[in-house]
Amino acid sequence: MLNMQTKKQPDGTSLQCEIDISFAELVNIFGKPNTKGDGYKTDTEWNGEIEEQFFTIYNYKTGKNYLGKEGLPVEKIRDWHIGAYNKETALKVVAYIKNFGDKNKVIAELQDKLHRRNLQIKELRERIRELNGDNPTYCLMKTRCYAVGMTPKTRGCYSCKNYRKNLDIKENSYDLNRGKKLEPWESR
Repeated sequence: MLNMQTKKQPDGTSLQCEIDISFAELVNIFGKPNTKGDGYKTDTEWNGEIEEQFFTIYNYKTGKNYLGKEGLPVEKIRDWHIGAYNKETALKVVAYIKNFGDKNKVIAELQDKLHRRNLQIKELRERIRELNGDNPTYCLMKTRCYAVGMTPKTRGCYSCKNYRKNLDIKENSYDLNRGKKLEPWESR
C-alpha cells in the first residue's frame, strides 16, 4: 500500500491539499523525511507512493530556507502541503494519516485492556496463594498449580489432564524404580 522507498522524483506534481499536523506526527507515520527540499521554498519533504500513485508532503515558504531567521524550524511547522498528480491520491494520503492515528489509538486501548487484565490475573493468583496458605501444590507438569477449586490431587488442572492424556497414565500404573503404585496425579 504505502512505499516510502520510491526512487521517483516529484516532477509534475502540484499542490492538491494542505494538512495541519506536527512534524513529529509525520515522522511517526512516514519515518524521517527522505528529501531535504529544494533549498529555496521548501525545507524538507517526504516522497512516497500510495497504491502505486506518487505523492509528496512538504512545507512551502514557512521555513528558514525561504524566510531566513523569521522562518520556523521544521520541528515547529504545522502547515504541510500534499502534492500529487491528482486530488484522489492526496485524499488517500490524508485518509492514511487519519487512519494511522485511529489505528494507534486502538492499539493503545488494547494494550491498556491487556495490562488491566494481567493485573486482575495477578490479583487472582495472589488470592489463590493466600487460600493455599503459601503452600502451593505441584501438578503433573511439575509446576505450581493454582487452579481455582482444583487441586492436582483431586481433579488436576487442564495442563495436568492434557499431560496425563499424552502419557496415557492409567489408574493402575506402577513406578518400577520405587516399586509402588502411582496415584493418578503422579508422574515421572
